[in-house]
Amino acid sequence: MRAFNKLNLGFSLLEILIVLAIASILLLIITPSFQSMIQDKRKLQGEALLLELRQKEEHYFSKNLTYTVQLGDVGYNANAANTDNEVFYKITAQSCPDGSIVECVLLIAEPLVNGDQFLSITSVSDEIVESATSP
Repeated sequence: MRAFNKLNLGFSLLEILIVLAIASILLLIITPSFQSMIQDKRKLQGEALLLELRQKEEHYFSKNLTYTVQLGDVGYNANAANTDNEVFYKITAQSCPDGSIVECVLLIAEPLVNGDQFLSITSVSDEIVESATSP
């Protein structure tokens, strides 16, 4: 009789299934973290844009003794206000609810992606406020 020497040249079905199960579990763990990181990036872009426009509004105020709701007056161009060719927030300006445009301006960042928060800042506060609805 001849001796038959079996060579193991591949993976068994059980080994492949174990690797797929481990990869699936890792994917389930990583996905929410990755989505949160992407949402944080969008929020940071909105905050940076609000702070930049607030500074431009202050510069406009120093020359004209009033704020403006026309963001083009302060050099804001919505088409140029993007990061990596992506725009995540639409910025608008209005007078503060408790004052006139001469005294205060409210800048609002409206999210263009569902699930993101509205962001706002006034000319009298350094704090960026997050809310689920428009302020």
